[in-house]
Amino acid sequence: MLVSVTSEIKPHDPLTLFARAMGATHNRFFWSVPAAQLAIAGLGDAWSFTAGDARPFEAARAAWDQLIAEAAIDCDPELRFAGPMAVAGFAFDPSRRPAPIGRPLPRVRCNCRAWCWPNPATRPA
Repeated sequence: MLVSVTSEIKPHDPLTLFARAMGATHNRFFWSVPAAQLAIAGLGDAWSFTAGDARPFEAARAAWDQLIAEAAIDCDPELRFAGPMAVAGFAFDPSRRPAPIGRPLPRVRCNCRAWCWPNPATRPA
């Protein structure tokens, strides 16, 4: 069962948190859109899902919907980022063979990070 608690904390720089977690976990995530003043860092995995079947998008959606339906969620709905947040990666060309230096990737991989920090500039207007 997923338990998600969202609350506002003292602002932190997501990129700094991502860099400082290098030795603590290999499950790190950083995403930014500078033009929108948006940056998010995530650490650890509270949940993960992979799909390699013929309908990976539908499988990922069904798995996420089931996770959320059974989750205990306590959040402030006034916050822009409230509740669990999924991070997903998709194979763009599933018929293409992986490069010899990498390991094969699933068609879809979704993660719900154990800890997630958006930057303070992501507050609603």
